[in-house]
Amino acid sequence: MIEGPVTPTVARDPDAALEVTLDGKSFVLGSAISADGDHTLEVVLTDVAGNTATLTRTFRLDSTPSTIAFSGVSD
Repeated sequence: MIEGPVTPTVARDPDAALEVTLDGKSFVLGSAISADGDHTLEVVLTDVAGNTATLTRTFRLDSTPSTIAFSGVSD
């Protein structure tokens, strides 16, 4: 679980074609992801020879502050 927004980056060959999706929708690298919940980021690279590689990562964002409750304690 990750707290707060994240901004994914990818190290790659600059000549490779890049396709990135977040939760099945086109995504622009360098954009922040801030919506709470489960997410899937998929990156597909295609080199100049036509070879492809795919990397998929799932993660959960949770910006809800934690709470602590004490019980059984009296003054």
